[in-house]
Amino acid sequence: MAGLARGLASRPACAVCCLLASGALVLLLPSSRLTVLAAPGVAGVTGLLVGTLLLATGVVLAIAPGQHTMCGMAGIVLALISFVTPSLGGLVVGMLLGLTGGAFALAWEPAEAGGRRNGQGRTGSSR
Repeated sequence: MAGLARGLASRPACAVCCLLASGALVLLLPSSRLTVLAAPGVAGVTGLLVGTLLLATGVVLAIAPGQHTMCGMAGIVLALISFVTPSLGGLVVGMLLGLTGGAFALAWEPAEAGGRRNGQGRTGSSR
């Protein structure tokens, strides 16, 4: 369990979970039979494309946390684009999760080598 806790501490886990859930929700409605029949062609494919890209953004963020700025920006842009797809951004919940995950990814800072995060620990010490 200690290894799992150390692994999660070095990665933006909350951002990854939000982006993966957002991608799943945006993919959920366009893959149903009703939406494919109601929005054939390019309109039906855009929901699948945006949902897949949101899932890919979450996976890239989990594998390479150093790319958190790019993944956060891409997650926010894709979440905003997902609102104009036939699923309305995964019935708006997927869009909100994508915006939240992208914001978490942008705000995440990796831990310093000494194990302290910025703003914590002693500052201005004369020792």
